[in-house]
Amino acid sequence: MSTTSVLTQQQRDTFRSNPLHSSGLTVITTCSPRNNDLVTRLGADAIFNYQDPDCAAQIRTHTANNLLHALDCVSESSSAKICADALSTSPEATKRYSSLLGISNFPRDDVETKTTIAYSAAGEELRFSGAAGAKIPDIPAKVEDLRFMAMFVGIVDGLLAEGKVKVHPVSVQGGGLKGVFEGLKAMREGKVSGEKLVYRVADTA
Repeated sequence: MSTTSVLTQQQRDTFRSNPLHSSGLTVITTCSPRNNDLVTRLGADAIFNYQDPDCAAQIRTHTANNLLHALDCVSESSSAKICADALSTSPEATKRYSSLLGISNFPRDDVETKTTIAYSAAGEELRFSGAAGAKIPDIPAKVEDLRFMAMFVGIVDGLLAEGKVKVHPVSVQGGGLKGVFEGLKAMREGKVSGEKLVYRVADTA
């Protein structure tokens, strides 16, 4: 059995679970136990607690050591390790790991790795300013990504209309754009889970 694992905190992940499940893949995801019901409603077939030290081992047992794909929406060393330890150890199988941010030292060298940056869908060159002097390579314009996004948006529109893809729960906050700073502070403090914070431009004083 080939399965796709989505290993992430749920505020970054639930939209991805929907299309994966609708595509016929078996979606294995990790989250905090308090979000289990939400993740189940949004298409996860099996859920594991990423805070459990045995999380990766449990996933490998659940998949009978046949997990070949991992999509890491957190892209930190801890989430990369869960992916690495959950993927199949079969030397004959091709294993693939994709992150939303670059992981420079993925724990295994027998796994194909790639990075997906959604901004490339604009079809324009991307230039980043790294924190504390870090150098993030520029990304050239990718017309093929723009074409793919145009095709994908059409597919998602249809899935939304049919109710096969559900949007993430939202929490409308006050203060308009000025309230965004408080929202960012709450996220840094780990106070946001299982929902998207929304700020209306019209509410900006």
